[in-house]
Amino acid sequence: MFHNATSFHIMKIKLLLFIVVSFIKLQAQTQEFLTTDVLGATYTITNQQVSKDYLGKTHTYKNILLGKIATLDVVNPLQTLIFYKQQNSIVLLDRFLTETHLINLQNKAPDLQITYAGTANQNQIWMFDIISNRFVLYNILNDSYKFLTHTIDDEITNFKSNYSCDG
Repeated sequence: MFHNATSFHIMKIKLLLFIVVSFIKLQAQTQEFLTTDVLGATYTITNQQVSKDYLGKTHTYKNILLGKIATLDVVNPLQTLIFYKQQNSIVLLDRFLTETHLINLQNKAPDLQITYAGTANQNQIWMFDIISNRFVLYNILNDSYKFLTHTIDDEITNFKSNYSCDG
């Protein structure tokens, strides 16, 4: 697909830059946020409603029961991830922003207190558990998780998904 190693390297840099831009932590409940995915769709969050504009069509998603959106991850435009930190819940949306999975970690993994969540590959989600200070990989298909790291003693100041996992 790539003609030479330089083209491949440039594409890797562009993908990394896109991931950095697309995966952010939202601060204020009424703050508007704007990002784009790799297909060029534009996402905004206003009053906890996610809107996606693509090719002249707008799709929206809002779940008032889950509260404030902590993170919107659009690394994979076919599976948008929304993390609700206060409810310890993750919502996965399809390309039309229709809810496909609601993962309530208070019920499925009550021993975890997640502070960050992001898209991994192979139907998995990266998470950081503040109680154990460890990274966790959650498997959506079999509703299971595993710890991937030893305890991290330093404070996590930035969390970015690279859309991969070898674990």
